[in-house]
Amino acid sequence: MYSDWRRDDRVLAHLELIWDSAGESEEFYESYLELLRKTTGLEIEPGQRRVRWTLDRDHGYARMEGLGFTMVVATDAGSLKKVLSPMSKPPALSRSLSRLH
Repeated sequence: MYSDWRRDDRVLAHLELIWDSAGESEEFYESYLELLRKTTGLEIEPGQRRVRWTLDRDHGYARMEGLGFTMVVATDAGSLKKVLSPMSKPPALSRSLSRLH
């Protein structure tokens, strides 16, 4: 878990993983997408590199780039949007998370 926070009834969690090989990262990501499909009913195409979803109070985003996997899940759309807008660089994500407190 890279970073998480709780404020009132809002919660945000951010997870980043780096794999040793492309095969391991691909296997993990495809398994994660399959889990999302089964537990949420979302229609996600195999090989899709970025996924965003909203279910009840869960707002989420996941992406796979090279050997890296990033996932952000929030209980409100506003927090997720604040974090994702500058998410091109990890330091920007850290700054976004700190502004949410």
